[in-house]
Amino acid sequence: MTAAARIDWGQGRIVGYAVPTQADQAHVLVEVCLDGLCVLSVVADQPLLPLQPALAGLPWPPREDTAFALRLPTARLLPGMLSGQPLQLTLRQMGEAPFFEAALDGTPQLLQLSDGLPLDQRHTVRFSGLADGTVLRGDIVNRHGPGAPALLVRVNDAAPSALALLSSTADGLTHTFEIPLAQAGLVEGHNQVQVLTAEGQPLVSYPLHIGPASVGETERRVAALEAQVAFLKHLLLAQDGGQAGQMAQLKADLVRLCTDMLALQRANLEREWAAARRVE
Repeated sequence: MTAAARIDWGQGRIVGYAVPTQADQAHVLVEVCLDGLCVLSVVADQPLLPLQPALAGLPWPPREDTAFALRLPTARLLPGMLSGQPLQLTLRQMGEAPFFEAALDGTPQLLQLSDGLPLDQRHTVRFSGLADGTVLRGDIVNRHGPGAPALLVRVNDAAPSALALLSSTADGLTHTFEIPLAQAGLVEGHNQVQVLTAEGQPLVSYPLHIGPASVGETERRVAALEAQVAFLKHLLLAQDGGQAGQMAQLKADLVRLCTDMLALQRANLEREWAAARRVE
């Protein structure tokens, strides 16, 4: 078999050719391996002429329809391959020795030759909160090497716009951004700010509420507690001086019992609030 290959870094692909040596073999099946694990198999049956610039410098094969051009499938990459360690790339015909070998210097080069790792696995987007109530701030952390990501931002159902990066760290891994909200089309009530990929895939969202907040379950429980306390105070202060001693004592005992129950309910609410604050 006559075969050769090279890495076309300009277009992020592996190109080459493989000519079968047996007369009954129409084309060669080429296996692509990373550290000995086969991640892709392709048939070398593409025309050579369109790939001639990328194959310049390699010996020209005797057959025209024996070329291949491929990118590594990210769906077949194992988590350990994205750990940043160097990887050995090999190409071979099944059952034969490799005809091409190259060392990939960690994750950035691996991703450059891949068919596209989803952006939610390449970057971590974090909101840090509002500044002066008018600017939403945050940062983007690259998981697999330096580079400025091209992301979009959308407020509610408005058309997405480019997310402008303010600054980047010296290593190119962390990038800060600000989203001005003054002209962002916010409405009274619930709003949502989303950071999207260039293809429109949501990465992270930040909820905003404009105007009075709606009453939640905790607020309803507090209102009920206050109403019960007010009723007991009215009941205690409105005692009739002419009541029989036994009835007055019964009413006082009832008020004390209800007061103890309300105190217990208040303690439970305070514990829930404290737990919620710790979670936030």
